[in-house]
Order: sequence, then C-alpha cells, then structure tokens
Amino acid sequence: MIKIKNLTVKFEKTILENINIEFNSGVYCIYAPSGRGKTTLLNAIAGLIKYKGEISVNGKISYIFQEDRLLNWLSAKQNIMLVEPDEKTALEYMNYLGITEFQDKKAQELSGGMKRRCALVRGLSVDTDIYLLDEPFRALDKVNAQKVRDIINEMATTKLFIIVTHNEEDFELLNAKKILL
Repeated sequence: MIKIKNLTVKFEKTILENINIEFNSGVYCIYAPSGRGKTTLLNAIAGLIKYKGEISVNGKISYIFQEDRLLNWLSAKQNIMLVEPDEKTALEYMNYLGITEFQDKKAQELSGGMKRRCALVRGLSVDTDIYLLDEPFRALDKVNAQKVRDIINEMATTKLFIIVTHNEEDFELLNAKKILL
C-alpha cells in the first residue's frame, strides 16, 4: 500500500537518508531514539514536507498527530465530527474509550488523557485505508492504551497502520512488524 524508494529528507541537516521500505496491510511500529526522523517519515508519507526520492501511496490516509490538534472552542464531539468520520463508529469509539459523557464539553475543558482519546476517536473513525499514528498512546493510562490497541488490532486485518512509538512493549501488544530507523 506504501512503497518508499531512496527517501532522503534534509532540513538544516540530513534527517533521513536513502530509506527504502514497503508497507502492506497490518501494523508496523517505527522505533528509534528521539531526533532520528520517525515523525519526519510520517510527514513525508502524508505529503506534508519536501523530500527527495519516491513515495507511492495506494489509498487514503488518516493522520493522528503527536499533538492532539483539537479546536479548544469546539466540543469534543464537534472536534471529532470535523473530519467527517462515520458517526456510528465515532459514537462507538467514544463510548468504548469513555468519553461519551464529555462529548459536549469544550476541548479546553478536557484533561490531557481525554483530549488524546478525542483525537484518537477522530482519526480512527475515519473510513480510510492507511492510518499514520504518531505516539498514539502518550497521555493514556494502561487501560485506555490497551483499548486503543484492541481497536487497532481489530482494524489491522484489512487496513495499514504505521505507528511511531518509544515503547517496545507496543510491538508485542500490537503484533507489529518492527521498523528501526
């Protein structure tokens, strides 16, 4: 679904050089120390930055950024519905992740964990082929992190997930293929 050939990204210095990766369906976890280009790789795949090389993407992308990127003056539900997710799926995920009762609260009134769950519901409830997730489990307790992993594992039978993580435990819990940068 995604094929990367000779990808090089330079800003003031070279961040990624001559990267060649092929992603098919399932879950891939990208792991590397800070500053090695994990987020840069996702941004290149999403077409958000300039790069040299080739990236061919077969399918639509949903990108869940490391920052929650919620609009503080909108409610949790309004933030989720901004990207036109499947409303039934969004409501199911909201209920499963325990944010239904907070759906009418403004984003600025939500805790860090609730904001993260809201951002995850927004991105995961979009019916697409490819999901890019940058540190999706940050600010989540173990129970909610596992619930999100369960959603990903269920969806990954027919979808592609590329996840940036600093937690090696995620590889096993997601039955993911490990990509080291």
